[in-house]
Amino acid sequence: ERAHPAALSDDASEGLFCRARELPDGFLAMSPAQEVANALTMLLPLAYALDALRAVPTPSGAHVVAASIAVHFPFSFVYHLWCAANPRAHPVVGNVFCKLDLVFIHVAGAFMAY
Repeated sequence: ERAHPAALSDDASEGLFCRARELPDGFLAMSPAQEVANALTMLLPLAYALDALRAVPTPSGAHVVAASIAVHFPFSFVYHLWCAANPRAHPVVGNVFCKLDLVFIHVAGAFMAY
């Protein structure tokens, strides 16, 4: 039986690190390279958020947005790096890091809505 072209492979020459992958349940997941990129793209907003927290002397709406970014960052960063380091694990089902990322997306949104 021939494997689906996006199926996981132990052969590094087939680009496991760079291409999207299909899990046994049919779920299409990002590649480890995409997950690392997801984590790294969060560093610049965090840097701006921390700078805003330091630069503005009195609390403001900018502080709320910056704090929201800072509170959510560690959970999302760890989740995406965990997915990159564990490419055979399901990125959603039974993944506590995914749940924490989602919870803190909502926490950050609640901060900003306030």
